Amino acid sequence: MPQVLAGVQQRDLHTLPRDIQCQPGTPGEPTWGPGLCGSRIRRQYSLVLAVLLVLSSGGRAQAPPSVPAKAPYSPFATVEEAEAFLHSAKVIQSKPLGGGVSGALKLLLDDGKIQHAAVFKDIDVHKKEVTVVKGVPETDFKDSWKYEVAAYRLDRLLGLNMVPVTVERKINDKQGSLQLWMDGCMNEARRLKVNPVPPNPLEWNRQMYKYHLFDNLVYNSDSNLGNALVTPDFLVFKIDHTRTFKNIAALPNTGHLVSFSRSLVQALEKVDKDDIKACCKNFLSSMEIDSLLKRGNLILRLYRRLVAEKGESILYP
Repeated sequence: MPQVLAGVQQRDLHTLPRDIQCQPGTPGEPTWGPGLCGSRIRRQYSLVLAVLLVLSSGGRAQAPPSVPAKAPYSPFATVEEAEAFLHSAKVIQSKPLGGGVSGALKLLLDDGKIQHAAVFKDIDVHKKEVTVVKGVPETDFKDSWKYEVAAYRLDRLLGLNMVPVTVERKINDKQGSLQLWMDGCMNEARRLKVNPVPPNPLEWNRQMYKYHLFDNLVYNSDSNLGNALVTPDFLVFKIDHTRTFKNIAALPNTGHLVSFSRSLVQALEKVDKDDIKACCKNFLSSMEIDSLLKRGNLILRLYRRLVAEKGESILYP
């Protein structure tokens, strides 16, 4: 029987990303392992619930302690070191990132010891009137750098560690988000052409479950195959969250919610409005926070129903 893989839902992802960080054909692009492009794959569109590290204090979810950096964060030992670098390093080079509409810049930063690239965005658009996005009319359209920072902080609060390190910073008198550039990655669209079958399908599926859960939780209306960055070790990172956190108390893709992490469910149950305000108050409105919490509750409600119907076979640690 062929191995079933979970992946980014292609029918929902019509275009490559507006801002591609790791583009095919760039110098240093990794050479991937033995090609398995001829394998036949049955894509399972699933949603994620992540394996989370949650520290409890009085029953409240807290941000995790110092987290060892994943390999793509090298040479930074922890995400806190990466954050400090993004806050303080000097900009020594700047050029348009290209490939999108947000006007993002790729910067080269230098703190005297380390040089590393980062992506700066200062887009901040809000249109209350009806706006047509990819042929679909949308009210209360928002496209903002603030959601990049909010997505990273929410990711840290939940212990997902899938959103690259992102901070708020002013560059050339413009306030915006500054996100660490992920070296050695390729986007999911490219990966599917090069080596579609990961060496560990179970771990890959669980990562993609996390990926889709986060998209549902933040109501990501602009998710596509280029927004998933994949390392040579098949770690997955999420980029481009400027069109998230909509004031909608619904889940965009409940078909992805099929497998759940026990630890994530416990984290979602403990997170409350004060927790979200503490990490995101400068980037999300009160209404956006309320909508986020309602979506979290809808996920928990669906989780309980599916466990009652299908049992604990749908759970993992």
